[in-house]
Amino acid sequence: MAARSGEKPKERLPHAQRWPTGWLALVGLALGALAGQVGGLLPVGAAGGLALGVGLDSLLNDWLNDVR
Repeated sequence: MAARSGEKPKERLPHAQRWPTGWLALVGLALGALAGQVGGLLPVGAAGGLALGVGLDSLLNDWLNDVR
């Protein structure tokens, strides 16, 4: 939309230091798989843990690293 209106799009400068938030997805998967193993429903627990981990990873990546 900015290209049509004649405005220059804002440039995003990369951060010198990025926070590693991807580990949350792995931790969520591992914890979900562990909970699923204990509960007897490994696929359901792993899927739930992965969804939680990816959701937290996405939120923190947006907040800490300004990635949208």
